[in-house]
Amino acid sequence: MALDGLTLYCLKSELRQLIGGKIEKIYQPENEMISISIRNNRKNYKLVMSAGASNARIHLTDQNFENPATPPPFCMALRKHLISGIIKDIRQEGFDRILHIDVFTKTELEDPVILTLTIEIMGKHSNIILYDQNMTILTCIKNVTPDMSKRPVLPGIQYQSPPTVKKLSPDDIDIDKFAELLASTKKISAFFTENFEGISPLISKEILFRAGVDGTSQKDAAILYSKFKSIIDSVKNKEYDPTLAIDINTGMYRDFSCVKLTHMAQECTIKKFDSLNELLDEYYTVHEKQSRMLQLSSELTRIINTNLDRCYKKLKIQQTDLSEAEDREKYRLYGELIIANIYNLQKGQESAELYNYYNNTTITVPLDPALSPAENAQRYYKRYNKLKNAYSVVSAQIEETEKEINYLESLLTNIEQAEDESDLMDIKAELIKEGYIKSNTKKKEIEYKSKPRHYKHGDFDIYVGKNNLQNDYLTLKFARAEDLWLHTSKIHGSHVIIKAYGRKIPDETLEAAARLAAYYSKARQSSKVPVDYTIRKNVKKPNGAKPGMVIYENYKTIYVNPDIKDIQEA
Repeated sequence: MALDGLTLYCLKSELRQLIGGKIEKIYQPENEMISISIRNNRKNYKLVMSAGASNARIHLTDQNFENPATPPPFCMALRKHLISGIIKDIRQEGFDRILHIDVFTKTELEDPVILTLTIEIMGKHSNIILYDQNMTILTCIKNVTPDMSKRPVLPGIQYQSPPTVKKLSPDDIDIDKFAELLASTKKISAFFTENFEGISPLISKEILFRAGVDGTSQKDAAILYSKFKSIIDSVKNKEYDPTLAIDINTGMYRDFSCVKLTHMAQECTIKKFDSLNELLDEYYTVHEKQSRMLQLSSELTRIINTNLDRCYKKLKIQQTDLSEAEDREKYRLYGELIIANIYNLQKGQESAELYNYYNNTTITVPLDPALSPAENAQRYYKRYNKLKNAYSVVSAQIEETEKEINYLESLLTNIEQAEDESDLMDIKAELIKEGYIKSNTKKKEIEYKSKPRHYKHGDFDIYVGKNNLQNDYLTLKFARAEDLWLHTSKIHGSHVIIKAYGRKIPDETLEAAARLAAYYSKARQSSKVPVDYTIRKNVKKPNGAKPGMVIYENYKTIYVNPDIKDIQEA
């Protein structure tokens, strides 16, 4: 969701509190983003501006950014021209997605000058540009050469506003003109976006929804005009309604607007804010985090599924080999029967009917006519011995392949239940350590970011691993011999530890920990989930086992529903 012109118009009125403020610091934490510290009326403000293709924006923020040790050239140029400057005005061109910040400052020769810092919010063509009173560009965050666009943006040339499609101002149209435009439109769903400045598809959908129009048919012009005018008037009168739509099912931040998004109320939670700055700060902070997590989880899932496909194919081949090896006794029998009847057989025979003295039946034994009876017997004995050796080898290989499949599937469960970026980074580090991802980082130098989940139940502490490496740490290093260990029975999930400290663990605490184990497992959406529990000293890790893989004995099983709403996180 990009900032539309109508929302930017509302935001402009909030940003005008910066007028008269002094620019004290400028940073560039990312390639296409700057943050400006401003002091005004004894208050400190931090203004963030981004020209990113998917997150171009401007708003006040409370976030702290990590800045590079060496400021980029664009940042240095802004510092040179704008530090100690005073903000004189904040302007918008109609309802377009362009905002200008006029700054009073002085040149190196102490001559007063007005410089303009402009942000153009136009998707992949977004830019942040500084130019002087003569419209000469001093610097820009993205250089656009003549080869790239008909409108170059480079230091030293004249600044020109981006070319725009001629549209009507939404605050300057009467019912007659509106009805005339509506009558000539072919697609009512695109009517507002094609004819009026600042109206995004999102706001267009909201107007049509309020008017009771689904976007496929004409509607009475008076009703549409009334709903359209109502929204525009509320914006003009600064009675806008900063609103965020959060997907009910996924929790993803879907859209935001300066008007209440009633058309999304069925599929989203609608969250209201006191200001657009507060809304935008939360939306972009969370949305960028969610986008990074989605991208990283997709990357890790792809890597794991690729290796799972490899393991599934390998397992199928191994099972075929094992099935063939299970028939090895047949070849030993063929060899024995040929030896027992060797004087009755001749070279050149393709088969022989031989008496099986083990079950008193006659069987047909295939023969190679090019070989003598003794050579045929030897051939079958060799095949028997080969399959006999293969059976034990392939059985061991199948066991290892199944362990690897079990391990990789547990990683998929960990990815599904990752709560933040650090959880996914730990899973990536684990994949690097196990050799599934190539990296120049030495295994001993890999850092893990997240910490186990910590819950309280009465006076007892309960810890839950977020990934396989944390499971190993909790079970093998953190827990003491008398602590209680829990895990879903034959289901991928987290290791859970109840710290006993020499005390008897109440049944209520055991049941709460079991619910945590069920919730943080593959069976989260199930009911009556079996959870095994035993004291820590009964849990062992076999030599060479993958992270998170353990064996245990002397355990009991409890059945619970994975509901943890009443369990307090520490």
